Amino acid sequence: MFEPIEGCAFGCPYCNAFTCSSDINSWDEWINPKIIQVGTKDTIKEFNLLNKKPPIMLDFIFVCSTSDPFQSKESEEVVYKSLSILNNILKVSTRLLTKGIIPSWVKEFSNNAIGITIDTTERLNNHRANGNINSLRSITESGIYTIISLQPFDLSITEKQLYEILEELKFIRQINFGILDNAPLKDFKIGYYLSDIIANFCLDNKINYFNGSPRFNKAIKKRLEKVFGKTKPIWYGDNIGASI
Repeated sequence: MFEPIEGCAFGCPYCNAFTCSSDINSWDEWINPKIIQVGTKDTIKEFNLLNKKPPIMLDFIFVCSTSDPFQSKESEEVVYKSLSILNNILKVSTRLLTKGIIPSWVKEFSNNAIGITIDTTERLNNHRANGNINSLRSITESGIYTIISLQPFDLSITEKQLYEILEELKFIRQINFGILDNAPLKDFKIGYYLSDIIANFCLDNKINYFNGSPRFNKAIKKRLEKVFGKTKPIWYGDNIGASI
Protein backbone atom coordinates (compact mmCIF):
# COMPACT_ATOMS: atom_id res chain seq x y z
CA MET A 1 0.00 0.00 0.00
CA PHE A 2 1.27 3.43 -0.98
CA GLU A 3 0.16 6.30 1.23
CA PRO A 4 1.09 9.79 -0.04
CA ILE A 5 -1.69 11.42 2.02
CA GLU A 6 -2.44 11.17 5.72
CA GLY A 7 -5.97 11.85 6.92
CA CYS A 8 -9.24 12.33 5.05
CA ALA A 9 -11.43 15.41 4.75
CA PHE A 10 -14.58 13.38 4.06
CA GLY A 11 -14.67 12.42 7.74
CA CYS A 12 -17.04 9.47 7.40
CA PRO A 13 -18.24 8.54 10.93
CA TYR A 14 -17.83 4.79 10.29
CA CYS A 15 -14.26 5.08 8.94
CA ASN A 16 -11.87 2.52 10.43
CA ALA A 17 -8.78 3.97 8.72
CA PHE A 18 -8.59 6.64 11.44
CA THR A 19 -8.00 4.01 14.11
CA CYS A 20 -5.33 2.34 11.95
CA SER A 21 -3.16 5.45 11.72
CA SER A 22 -0.26 5.56 14.15
CA ASP A 23 0.68 9.16 13.34
CA ILE A 24 -2.71 10.83 13.80
CA ASN A 25 -3.63 11.75 17.36
CA SER A 26 -7.10 13.28 17.04
CA TRP A 27 -10.20 13.36 14.80
CA ASP A 28 -9.63 17.05 14.05
CA GLU A 29 -6.16 16.20 12.84
CA TRP A 30 -7.56 13.33 10.73
CA ILE A 31 -10.11 15.48 8.85
CA ASN A 32 -7.41 18.03 7.99
CA PRO A 33 -5.21 15.79 5.83
CA LYS A 34 -1.59 16.47 5.01
CA ILE A 35 0.56 15.51 2.05
CA ILE A 36 3.50 13.34 3.13
CA GLN A 37 5.02 12.28 -0.23
CA VAL A 38 5.14 14.40 -3.34
CA GLY A 39 8.40 13.95 -5.24
CA THR A 40 9.82 11.28 -7.51
CA LYS A 41 12.51 10.38 -4.96
CA ASP A 42 9.93 9.96 -2.18
CA THR A 43 7.77 7.73 -4.37
CA ILE A 44 10.61 5.51 -5.55
CA LYS A 45 11.98 5.25 -2.00
CA GLU A 46 8.59 4.10 -0.69
CA PHE A 47 8.22 1.65 -3.59
CA ASN A 48 11.63 0.13 -2.83
CA LEU A 49 10.68 -0.28 0.83
CA LEU A 50 7.45 -2.06 -0.15
CA ASN A 51 9.35 -4.26 -2.58
CA LYS A 52 11.61 -5.50 0.23
CA LYS A 53 8.75 -6.64 2.49
CA PRO A 54 7.82 -10.27 1.85
CA PRO A 55 5.31 -11.74 1.26
CA ILE A 56 4.00 -8.67 -0.65
CA MET A 57 3.59 -9.46 -4.35
CA LEU A 58 3.78 -6.27 -6.33
CA ASP A 59 1.37 -7.22 -9.11
CA PHE A 60 -0.30 -4.00 -7.99
CA ILE A 61 -0.09 -1.31 -5.32
CA PHE A 62 -3.11 0.11 -3.52
CA VAL A 63 -2.73 3.92 -3.49
CA CYS A 64 -4.36 5.84 -0.60
CA SER A 65 -5.84 2.77 1.08
CA THR A 66 -6.21 4.68 4.37
CA SER A 67 -7.16 8.02 2.85
CA ASP A 68 -9.02 9.25 -0.24
CA PRO A 69 -7.18 10.10 -3.46
CA PHE A 70 -9.75 12.65 -4.68
CA GLN A 71 -10.81 14.53 -1.56
CA SER A 72 -9.31 17.85 -2.71
CA LYS A 73 -7.34 19.54 -5.51
CA GLU A 74 -4.15 19.06 -3.47
CA SER A 75 -4.75 15.34 -3.08
CA GLU A 76 -5.53 15.01 -6.80
CA GLU A 77 -2.22 16.64 -7.66
CA VAL A 78 -0.13 14.36 -5.46
CA VAL A 79 -2.00 11.25 -6.66
CA TYR A 80 -1.44 12.29 -10.29
CA LYS A 81 2.29 12.56 -9.60
CA SER A 82 2.29 9.21 -7.78
CA LEU A 83 0.48 7.39 -10.60
CA SER A 84 2.79 8.95 -13.19
CA ILE A 85 5.78 7.45 -11.37
CA LEU A 86 4.24 4.11 -10.36
CA ASN A 87 2.52 3.37 -13.68
CA ASN A 88 4.85 4.99 -16.18
CA ILE A 89 8.32 4.79 -14.63
CA LEU A 90 8.14 1.80 -12.28
CA LYS A 91 5.58 -0.06 -14.46
CA VAL A 92 3.45 -1.08 -11.48
CA SER A 93 -0.32 -1.48 -11.72
CA THR A 94 -2.30 0.54 -9.18
CA ARG A 95 -5.65 0.41 -7.38
CA LEU A 96 -7.62 3.36 -6.04
CA LEU A 97 -10.86 3.63 -4.06
CA THR A 98 -12.68 6.92 -3.49
CA LYS A 99 -15.82 8.57 -2.23
CA GLY A 100 -15.05 11.58 -4.38
CA ILE A 101 -15.63 12.44 -8.02
CA ILE A 102 -13.02 10.83 -10.25
CA PRO A 103 -11.09 13.34 -12.40
CA SER A 104 -10.98 12.72 -16.15
CA TRP A 105 -7.17 12.52 -16.17
CA VAL A 106 -7.42 9.04 -14.61
CA LYS A 107 -8.05 7.83 -18.18
CA GLU A 108 -4.36 8.47 -18.86
CA PHE A 109 -3.46 5.51 -16.63
CA SER A 110 -4.84 2.38 -18.25
CA ASN A 111 -2.73 0.08 -16.03
CA ASN A 112 -5.07 0.83 -13.20
CA ALA A 113 -8.31 -0.21 -11.49
CA ILE A 114 -10.48 2.30 -9.71
CA GLY A 115 -13.58 2.07 -7.58
CA ILE A 116 -15.99 4.20 -5.60
CA THR A 117 -17.47 3.42 -2.22
CA ILE A 118 -21.23 3.82 -1.98
CA ASP A 119 -22.84 4.11 1.42
CA THR A 120 -26.33 2.80 0.62
CA THR A 121 -27.93 5.08 3.22
CA GLU A 122 -26.41 8.12 1.51
CA ARG A 123 -27.46 6.79 -1.87
CA LEU A 124 -31.08 6.33 -0.80
CA ASN A 125 -31.09 9.95 0.36
CA ASN A 126 -29.47 11.15 -2.89
CA HIS A 127 -26.37 12.38 -1.09
CA ARG A 128 -22.99 12.53 -2.76
CA ALA A 129 -23.18 9.42 -4.98
CA ASN A 130 -24.77 10.84 -8.17
CA GLY A 131 -21.67 12.65 -9.42
CA ASN A 132 -19.43 9.82 -8.29
CA ILE A 133 -21.39 7.27 -10.33
CA ASN A 134 -21.38 9.50 -13.41
CA SER A 135 -17.62 10.01 -13.19
CA LEU A 136 -17.08 6.26 -12.78
CA ARG A 137 -19.29 5.55 -15.80
CA SER A 138 -17.08 7.82 -17.92
CA ILE A 139 -13.95 6.03 -16.69
CA THR A 140 -15.51 2.63 -17.46
CA GLU A 141 -16.27 3.71 -21.02
CA SER A 142 -12.57 4.51 -21.48
CA GLY A 143 -11.72 0.84 -20.82
CA ILE A 144 -10.38 1.07 -17.26
CA TYR A 145 -11.44 -1.68 -14.85
CA THR A 146 -14.01 -0.17 -12.47
CA ILE A 147 -15.51 -1.30 -9.18
CA ILE A 148 -18.39 -0.32 -6.92
CA SER A 149 -17.93 -1.13 -3.24
CA LEU A 150 -21.28 -1.23 -1.42
CA GLN A 151 -20.01 -0.47 2.05
CA PRO A 152 -21.28 0.26 4.61
CA PHE A 153 -24.47 -1.51 3.60
CA ASP A 154 -27.79 -0.44 5.13
CA LEU A 155 -29.57 -3.71 5.99
CA SER A 156 -32.90 -1.89 6.27
CA ILE A 157 -32.92 -1.42 2.49
CA THR A 158 -35.90 -2.94 0.66
CA GLU A 159 -35.59 -5.22 -2.36
CA LYS A 160 -37.13 -2.50 -4.55
CA GLN A 161 -34.59 0.07 -3.36
CA LEU A 162 -31.73 -2.35 -3.86
CA TYR A 163 -32.79 -3.15 -7.42
CA GLU A 164 -33.08 0.59 -8.18
CA ILE A 165 -29.47 1.09 -7.06
CA LEU A 166 -28.25 -1.96 -8.99
CA GLU A 167 -29.96 -0.81 -12.21
CA GLU A 168 -27.78 2.33 -12.06
CA LEU A 169 -24.68 0.13 -11.90
CA LYS A 170 -25.15 -2.09 -14.95
CA PHE A 171 -22.17 -0.44 -16.64
CA ILE A 172 -19.73 -1.47 -13.89
CA ARG A 173 -17.14 -4.24 -14.18
CA GLN A 174 -17.25 -5.46 -10.56
CA ILE A 175 -19.40 -5.06 -7.43
CA ASN A 176 -18.01 -5.63 -3.93
CA PHE A 177 -20.35 -6.32 -1.03
CA GLY A 178 -19.47 -5.28 2.53
CA ILE A 179 -18.12 -7.86 4.97
CA LEU A 180 -20.69 -9.09 7.50
CA ASP A 181 -18.77 -11.53 9.69
CA ASN A 182 -19.01 -9.35 12.81
CA ALA A 183 -22.75 -8.69 12.39
CA PRO A 184 -25.34 -10.20 14.75
CA LEU A 185 -26.85 -13.42 13.42
CA LYS A 186 -30.24 -11.82 12.61
CA ASP A 187 -28.48 -9.07 10.59
CA PHE A 188 -26.24 -11.60 8.93
CA LYS A 189 -29.26 -13.56 7.67
CA ILE A 190 -30.69 -10.40 6.09
CA GLY A 191 -27.28 -9.54 4.62
CA TYR A 192 -26.93 -13.05 3.29
CA TYR A 193 -30.28 -12.73 1.48
CA LEU A 194 -29.41 -9.29 0.03
CA SER A 195 -25.99 -10.57 -1.00
CA ASP A 196 -27.66 -13.33 -3.01
CA ILE A 197 -29.81 -10.73 -4.81
CA ILE A 198 -26.68 -8.79 -5.77
CA ALA A 199 -24.84 -11.95 -6.86
CA ASN A 200 -27.74 -13.02 -9.10
CA PHE A 201 -27.95 -9.52 -10.57
CA CYS A 202 -24.23 -9.69 -11.37
CA LEU A 203 -24.65 -13.11 -13.01
CA ASP A 204 -27.51 -11.85 -15.17
CA ASN A 205 -25.55 -8.78 -16.27
CA LYS A 206 -22.05 -10.32 -16.62
CA ILE A 207 -20.66 -8.23 -13.76
CA ASN A 208 -17.89 -9.66 -11.58
CA TYR A 209 -18.88 -10.02 -7.94
CA PHE A 210 -16.91 -10.16 -4.72
CA ASN A 211 -18.18 -10.83 -1.22
CA GLY A 212 -15.61 -10.43 1.54
CA SER A 213 -17.28 -12.87 3.92
CA PRO A 214 -16.06 -16.47 4.33
CA ARG A 215 -19.69 -17.36 5.02
CA PHE A 216 -20.68 -16.28 1.51
CA ASN A 217 -23.15 -18.62 -0.20
CA LYS A 218 -20.97 -21.40 -1.64
CA ALA A 219 -23.58 -22.46 -4.21
CA ILE A 220 -23.68 -18.99 -5.76
CA LYS A 221 -19.90 -18.78 -5.59
CA LYS A 222 -19.69 -21.97 -7.68
CA ARG A 223 -22.14 -20.51 -10.20
CA LEU A 224 -20.03 -17.35 -10.44
CA GLU A 225 -16.90 -19.41 -10.99
CA LYS A 226 -18.65 -21.42 -13.71
CA VAL A 227 -19.68 -18.25 -15.56
CA PHE A 228 -16.54 -16.16 -15.08
CA GLY A 229 -13.80 -18.58 -14.04
CA LYS A 230 -11.27 -18.07 -11.26
CA THR A 231 -8.30 -15.75 -11.74
CA LYS A 232 -5.66 -13.94 -9.74
CA PRO A 233 -7.00 -11.26 -7.37
CA ILE A 234 -8.15 -8.02 -8.98
CA TRP A 235 -8.86 -6.10 -5.79
CA TYR A 236 -8.34 -8.17 -2.68
CA GLY A 237 -9.27 -11.65 -1.50
CA ASP A 238 -10.38 -14.28 -3.98
CA ASN A 239 -12.15 -12.19 -6.58
CA ILE A 240 -14.26 -13.98 -9.15
CA GLY A 241 -14.04 -12.86 -12.74
CA ALA A 242 -11.83 -11.67 -15.53
CA SER A 243 -8.54 -10.05 -14.63
CA ILE A 244 -7.38 -6.75 -16.07
